Amino acid sequence: MCKTDQPQQEDLEKDLEELRSIIAVLEQGVNTAKGGTGDDLEGTDNILAEFRGDPFADLIHGELTSYYDRLDTLLSRLKKCLEPEVLSQQSESESGPLRLVGLNCEIQSLTANLQEFFNSQINAANQPGSTSSQQARVQQARAQVTNAVANILNTWVFPAIKKIASTLWPIILNLVTPKHWKIGGEISGGIPGIGLSKASIEIQFGK
Repeated sequence: MCKTDQPQQEDLEKDLEELRSIIAVLEQGVNTAKGGTGDDLEGTDNILAEFRGDPFADLIHGELTSYYDRLDTLLSRLKKCLEPEVLSQQSESESGPLRLVGLNCEIQSLTANLQEFFNSQINAANQPGSTSSQQARVQQARAQVTNAVANILNTWVFPAIKKIASTLWPIILNLVTPKHWKIGGEISGGIPGIGLSKASIEIQFGK
């Protein structure tokens, strides 16, 4: 671990414990979002299974599967970086904190892209369609499916994603002494807490 005074070290340990807890909550939330609660809440898998074969539902299912798989990979990497022995090694070099920055930005960007996808699908599903009663029913069903899936993600997944960002940044700042920050306009999803919808970040480190 990097050399810090006792209060800083205590703050770092507290933030690390909180972040690990948030990741655990997120992983459980993803499982709940996919499979439901087993009683009155359906998961996204069950909802979309009812419409399997519909190109619209299959598109949503494909996007969700890709998101879940990539998020699982990124969370596994993040947890590995937060292991005490790994964290201690990373704090001694510039690459360690930058790896945490990169993982956070990729998680946030991945989620922002999924949110944009759902916003576009919701808007498309809610557009006035054909006067045919059959097509109107199909469009209504698609709108209901899209909204149901989005609501599940907004409840069980997205809030924890935001908490990861707000908790991870103090950890990164505690591990290094930045000499210069440059914020631009590259990362989709931005940096929560700074107020940018898109941002790039460049850090020069010094002791």
